Amino acid sequence: MEAGRNSVVKVALVDHDPISRHVLRSALDWEGVTRLVTVTEDPEAVWQHASDEVDVVVFCTTLDDSAFGYVRVCADRGLRVLLVGTGWTKELVNAALAAGTWGCVVKSIKIDAVTSAAVAVGTGHLILSPELDHFYRLGAPDSARAATTARPGAALPLQRLVETLTERELEVLTLLAKGNNTAEVSAVLNISRATVKSHVSHSLTKLGARNRVEAVLMIRAATHL
Repeated sequence: MEAGRNSVVKVALVDHDPISRHVLRSALDWEGVTRLVTVTEDPEAVWQHASDEVDVVVFCTTLDDSAFGYVRVCADRGLRVLLVGTGWTKELVNAALAAGTWGCVVKSIKIDAVTSAAVAVGTGHLILSPELDHFYRLGAPDSARAATTARPGAALPLQRLVETLTERELEVLTLLAKGNNTAEVSAVLNISRATVKSHVSHSLTKLGARNRVEAVLMIRAATHL
């Protein structure tokens, strides 16, 4: 269930490291902003809670196939997952997003960043740590994959890719890039959520983006948001 902007975000914390778990437990118990529903080292313990009891699962883990499998199960159960880990690569970010995660965050001493990311995911936003942005900047591998497919051997500049979008598709992605979720974009543009998702889907194909986060990052780079 998506928490409203003025609602307390309900958080489930999963972390096998007792020290890290203790630190995050304190950070994620932010009066008036977040409320811890459960704190555990057992990922499956979260499944005892209904999806409307948890807005976001903060999952601190090793980034591997078992972690992504857990994300898939949570997604099937209607639970949003924020993955927190170290050693992120573009391949791992893509795998996490493909599994259905709502956020990828670098585990570091900046504990407040995890709290902010948890609030964002809990209120319906896709999140990527600033440290991971470089994977999707202009010139990064695959940033112009669709253009290369259309014109063998010729990768179009990012601005040219963006120019292939319709006015409405650009409006939708720009609103998403500014931090709005699907429901908010729908309300601002007076279109249905299904139409928003359709515009995003068409935009992914034109931009050669693998997912919505990558598309949003490309728009941010192109429009300097």
